[in-house]
Amino acid sequence: MAYRETPQPGAYCVRRADDTMLLTAAQRNAGCRWRYGVPEARHYFKDKSNYCYTTR
Repeated sequence: MAYRETPQPGAYCVRRADDTMLLTAAQRNAGCRWRYGVPEARHYFKDKSNYCYTTR
């Protein structure tokens, strides 16, 4: 996942340099839940950085 300004600002799934897909909030949250295995994990932006937060 990478933050990009074009074609519109947001988080993109980047497979190859020319193959990108804008991710919805639900897809970003699902990625955090998959990565950490915690149902409460959520995705947040801080400036242009991507973060996953979980509650313990």
